[in-house]
Amino acid sequence: TEVGIVLAPDDKVDDIPPFSFPGKLLAFLWQRYQAFGGSKDSGMVIVPTELIPGNGTLLKSIVNELARKNQLPLPFIEWLNVANDFCNSLVDRIVPGKIPAAEQTAVAAELGYEDKLMVMAEFFGLWAIETSSTRSRQLLSFSTAHPGIHLVDDITKFRELKLRLLNGSHNLSCALGYLAGFTTVKEAMADKDFDAWMQGLILDDIAAAILSDLITKEDARAFGLSVLNRYRNPHIDFQWLDICVQDTSKIRIRAVPIIVQHYERYGSVPRHVSMGMAAYILFMRSTRDSTDSSSSPENEGSFIGHLGGRTYPINDDFAADLHDKWQQTSLPAVVDSIFADKRLWGTDLTNLQGFTDDVVFYADNLDRHGFFRTLSLQPLSLNEQKNS
Repeated sequence: TEVGIVLAPDDKVDDIPPFSFPGKLLAFLWQRYQAFGGSKDSGMVIVPTELIPGNGTLLKSIVNELARKNQLPLPFIEWLNVANDFCNSLVDRIVPGKIPAAEQTAVAAELGYEDKLMVMAEFFGLWAIETSSTRSRQLLSFSTAHPGIHLVDDITKFRELKLRLLNGSHNLSCALGYLAGFTTVKEAMADKDFDAWMQGLILDDIAAAILSDLITKEDARAFGLSVLNRYRNPHIDFQWLDICVQDTSKIRIRAVPIIVQHYERYGSVPRHVSMGMAAYILFMRSTRDSTDSSSSPENEGSFIGHLGGRTYPINDDFAADLHDKWQQTSLPAVVDSIFADKRLWGTDLTNLQGFTDDVVFYADNLDRHGFFRTLSLQPLSLNEQKNS
């Protein structure tokens, strides 16, 4: 998992086995180096799949540090860095897990055999592997077996497409999907109005924000359409509340760059993004659970949200901060306080002219009228505000 690529400074190469995964990998490479006499051809192609940026680069740095801590000879460290190719990679495929028993029986009957390791996965699959080595590309010959596998010199484009169009749209829509009365993504996408809103968010707002020397309009549209098809998958139950977990941190990483890039390029933050942020702010309005005598001791002091007639737990490290900000006397003051907090976003979002006003407009209407009535409403432009 993501926590696997970490430095365990006390790992010993001769432990049986070393504690960490990098330690185990180092022990294997040390034995391989000795077995093949340091032959350059004996180097490995190493492709970690943890969902962290620069996973191969990070793994290589930790293995190198452990090699030095274990005082392994310099010729080995040179072989480690020259003969081996640590490839950054990005995997993108949702695998919900084991198929329900009744469906598994039906599939077994269709196939004519029983497979006890059968799992459910979405049709879409992407594996981008970063390498400029001709030798590595030859060794990774499985890459020709699936159109979703890409051996490229730089995976930045794939990471940006996934992080913004998939992950970013998730966290700009999850609170809104829940506010609209839907429990799962597939329920929301079965509604034509919500589906149309998601198309606007992904194909118009986000796609326009991420265009660059690496990402063309065609790249963004093709990946965006694949994301929409994944959201419409009737066989996978994405729970909106699950997506909302730690939403503040996810928005900072996934969505704030979209907001800033769009503003820098076009001078505004688009309406779908503003509405998504407005829904997030409403979602984070909470009451403390500490006064509830039925609460268990471990839940005492937790934060409970109330939205669209439903009550839900807020699982977010910044729940207390947002709770305090909601004690402001007016909605504009609440939004202004939230957006000005650099600790939340890494920047002051109130500097984006018109953004705070638009979010206040959408938050007010979503709160009073709900999602569907708010869809047809547009905030006044800056010029219209000045003349009204």
